[in-house]
Amino acid sequence: HNELKVINERNQLLIQQSLELIRYELDLIAGPSEQEITYAPTSAGQGYVGGASRRSFDTRA
Repeated sequence: HNELKVINERNQLLIQQSLELIRYELDLIAGPSEQEITYAPTSAGQGYVGGASRRSFDTRA
């Protein structure tokens, strides 16, 4: 049981580090976003808030 707990904690750390690397690489490509991307429930359902400038793409380049 303890072995499974250790493996789970290690996997969570690896996932967190992977997400940090992805965010760093996106910032290198598109520049840092003006807002953090955060999850926020809305009255009409669920959705994400912020980060729209990161997803925009200049097709003229």
